[in-house]
Amino acid sequence: MTTHVNFNFLNSRRCLIVLLPVFLLFSGCSDPEPFMGKQFRADDNGTWALLESESISAIYGVGLSYVKHIEETGSTWDPDAIPPIFKKSISSLNTSEILPYPDRTQFLQAAENLETGLSNLLKIKFPQINPLLDYEVELGIVLLEPYERKRSQDITYMPRLGFVLAGDFTSRSFMVLGEGQADMFSYWGAAKSFNGFSVVGSKMWIPGDFQQNGSLHVQLETYVNGKLRQSGNTSDQVYSPYQMVRFVAEAFPDDPLAAGTVIMSGTPPGVAFQAPGWKRTLAKILGINRMTLMKSVMESNKDNEDFLKPGDIVIYSAGPLGQLSFTVQNASLILR
Repeated sequence: MTTHVNFNFLNSRRCLIVLLPVFLLFSGCSDPEPFMGKQFRADDNGTWALLESESISAIYGVGLSYVKHIEETGSTWDPDAIPPIFKKSISSLNTSEILPYPDRTQFLQAAENLETGLSNLLKIKFPQINPLLDYEVELGIVLLEPYERKRSQDITYMPRLGFVLAGDFTSRSFMVLGEGQADMFSYWGAAKSFNGFSVVGSKMWIPGDFQQNGSLHVQLETYVNGKLRQSGNTSDQVYSPYQMVRFVAEAFPDDPLAAGTVIMSGTPPGVAFQAPGWKRTLAKILGINRMTLMKSVMESNKDNEDFLKPGDIVIYSAGPLGQLSFTVQNASLILR
C-alpha cells in the first residue's frame, strides 16, 4: 500500500523532532568535494573555433556535478557512484533567441512518448499543469573526434575536447515523474528535451595541451530580467571533463559518441528549484508516490517567482566563451 502524505505537515517542528533520528539513520553519504585538478584558462595555450549547430550529433547531460548545487537541491553524493547521466533529444537544440514555454498539451505528449498511459493518468489527476520552468547555465564539453571504446580501458586515453557555453532549460514538475522509476534519468532527459530546451554556444575554445586531470576555469552566470540568479565557477565541480566523458560512455554503451557530441557538464547554484534534503529523504523513506510528489511540488512552488514565465529574458554567460540570450514565449503563440 502506497503512503499518501500532505507535505504541508512536514513543516511542523514536531514532525522534525520525531523524524530526525530517522534522517540520521539513513544518512551517511559523503559531503561533496570539488575536483582538485589543474585549472586551465581559455586564454592559455589553445585555439578558438566556430561550432556550427549542424555539426552537433548528440547531447548528453551530467547532473549534480557542482558542490553547492548538490546542497541546494537536497541531493546526496556518493564519490564511488556514477552521477546522474541522461540523454537529451537532439530536436531540443535551440538555434533561435526564443524559448518556448511548454503548454499542457506538450507536457502530456512528452509524458506519453516516454511512458504509455501516463498522459491519461495526468489528465485525470491534473486539470492544470505548471511546468515549473527552470534555468541552468553550463559548460559544454564537445568531442572533436569519435570516442574509441576499444581504448576505454586505457587510463591514459582521452579524445580531443573543445569547450563552449551551454545551458539547459528544465521542467521540474516533469522531472518529479521519474521519482521511484527504474529509468529515472530518462525522465530527467525528457524534462530537459522540450522544444528549445538545449542551448549551445558557437564560440569554442580548444586547448592545445589538455591533461586528464585538467579542468577549464571559467565563471558561469545566469541573469533573468537583468537580475543575477546563478553565479559559480567550474572550480566547484566534483568531476573532471575526462571523468564526465567516461561516465557518459559507460551509461550509454551502445551509443557511438561521435565527433560533435556535446556533454552538458552540470550547473552551479542559484536555480529556481530548491528542496531541503530532509524532505527528499522522508519522501523516499515513506515511499510517497510520484503523483503526490508532483502535486506537492507544484503547490509549494505556485508563488515562486524565480521560475520562468512568458516574457522573461534569460541571459547565460561564461566569460570568454560569450553569452546567450533568450526570451520566453508561450509555445502556442510561436506555433501560430
